Amino acid sequence: MWAAVAERALAEGSICATWASPSTLLACAPADVSDAELTAAGQAEASKRGTSYPAPIHRADGPGDRWTFYRGWFPSAAALDDGELRAAAFYDPDTAARFAAEVVPEHSVAYDDSAGLLSISTGDVRAGIDAVIYSFMGLMRGFFPEQMLAAAVQDAGLRLGRLASLRDRAASTIAAEEVRFADAWPVYRTATGIVVDSLAASYLDGGDLPEDWSARLRSAAVAAFSTPCTCREERRVGVVLRRSAEIESVDELALEPVNEAFCAIYQLGCSHASRRPRRTEWEAAGYDGGRRQRAWWETANREALAVADESGWLWRAAVVHGREVGALAASPPLAGALAAALGFPPETVTLYAARANLLFITDEPFSHEAELRESLRGGGLEAALAEQGLHLGREVGYLTRLALGNEAPLEAPIRALRTDH
Repeated sequence: MWAAVAERALAEGSICATWASPSTLLACAPADVSDAELTAAGQAEASKRGTSYPAPIHRADGPGDRWTFYRGWFPSAAALDDGELRAAAFYDPDTAARFAAEVVPEHSVAYDDSAGLLSISTGDVRAGIDAVIYSFMGLMRGFFPEQMLAAAVQDAGLRLGRLASLRDRAASTIAAEEVRFADAWPVYRTATGIVVDSLAASYLDGGDLPEDWSARLRSAAVAAFSTPCTCREERRVGVVLRRSAEIESVDELALEPVNEAFCAIYQLGCSHASRRPRRTEWEAAGYDGGRRQRAWWETANREALAVADESGWLWRAAVVHGREVGALAASPPLAGALAAALGFPPETVTLYAARANLLFITDEPFSHEAELRESLRGGGLEAALAEQGLHLGREVGYLTRLALGNEAPLEAPIRALRTDH
C-alpha cells in the first residue's frame, strides 16, 4: 500500500493519499512539497473520518539514528533517504483500539477513549496498553494500528493468564500480597517489603520457571546481605550520594559524611534491585570500612559509562552517564581516576552531580549550582538522554571543585554518548 502511494506521488508530482485501513490514512508527496503542506493536506483528509494523529516518517540522519526502522520495510526508503520523497501516516487510535478489543473474547477488554487506554483483565489481574503510543510505534515499524494493538492485546491476554498463576504461586511461597511490573519483571509486595522476580520474566513469555525458583524467591524475600531479587547475578558493593536530610536511620546505615549537606551510603546491588544493609550487617559479613571502600572501587572500575565530550578554545567539559555515577564526585581518588580516563590533565576541575546517574565535569570554575543546572536543562541535555531511555535517577545537586593528581585512569568500559535532542 505504501509503495503504491509513494510511486503515484512521485509520478504525479503532487500529494497523494489513500485510506489503508479503517484507522489509517497514508500520504506521500515529492520533496518540493513542504512537510507543513503535506501535514495540512493529510490532516484535512483524515479529519473527515475523525482521524487526527500524525505519524511522519522522516529521513534518518545516519545508520546510528534511532528512527531507521523504515529502511527495513518502507518500499521507497531510498527515495526518502535521497530527499526525493516525503511520507506521513494519519491515524485514529480509537478506531484501531475498538477493533483490537475483539481479539481476546476470553478476557475482559475495555477501552477508555478519553485516556486512550486499552484495559485487559483476567479476574483481578489487569494490564493497560496506551493505544496512541502503540499505534505510533507500530506505524514506525510498518504495521497498521489495528495490527499492532491486536498483537499487543493478544500478548497481554496470554501474559495475564500466566501472571495470575505466578501470583498465586508467589502468594503461597512468600505470602505475596500484590504483583506489579518494573520493566519486564514481576514485583511482589509482601508484609516486609518489595521483591523483584527477574527469574520469572521468561515464564511470562511462555517458558518454564527454573527448578530453584521457589528457593530463590524465599531467599530474595529475606534478602540476608543481598538484594531483594531472584536473579543469579553477583551482588556488587556500590555507593549512592544523597542529601543528608533525605536519609532515615542515619545511625544504622553504613555511610560516610561528605559535607554538611551530603553523605555517601554503601549498598548492595544487582541489575534489578538494590539494598542498603545496616552497619551491623556489613560487619557480620566481614566488611569493615576499608573493605567496603575497596569493593566500591572495584565496582566503579567495572560499571559501564557513557560519555559525551565538548570543548572550546579555553575550556573542556564532559557529561558522564552511569548507574549512580554521581557518587564518584564525592570520592577524590575515584573522581580523579575518572577524569584521567577522560583525558583531563592534572589540574583543578569542577564536578557537578546533577542527578544520581548524571555527572558533569569541566575545567571551568563554576561555583553556582543554578547556572550549571540551567545549562543542563536549557540545552536539552537531560531531555535528550531521557529520550534514549537513559534513566537519570533522582535529583542530587552536589557541586565541588577538585585538584586532580596523577591517579591511574578508571578501567570502566566507556562508550560515546549521543546528546543531540
